[in-house]
Amino acid sequence: MGDWKQQWSFWPKTTPVHPKCLGRHKDCPDCPLCNDSFLWDKSEPTQYTRDQHRQLLNKNGQVLCLDFQQPCGCSSKGHNHECSGCSNPNHGAQDCPHHQQTSGMATK
Repeated sequence: MGDWKQQWSFWPKTTPVHPKCLGRHKDCPDCPLCNDSFLWDKSEPTQYTRDQHRQLLNKNGQVLCLDFQQPCGCSSKGHNHECSGCSNPNHGAQDCPHHQQTSGMATK
């Protein structure tokens, strides 16, 4: 897994989508460690849980690739690439249709 601080270092110019709740938390320095139970707009529960190592787990207990959820993505093979918002293997959290748009920034 890459260094999330480096990948997210373009804040506040662009606030990336949080991989667990799909919100854009401009003032949340620990977003990759957050344990929100609902999506950013509280419309529904999040799809994933975290294990004791703070990794995202799908409903089958498989660890999701956090790099795949980041703006830079991940091209490595051999680990679980699926969207943390909707389970789609074709995109990560940044491209999920459920993520918060930039026009309604979260205040978390």
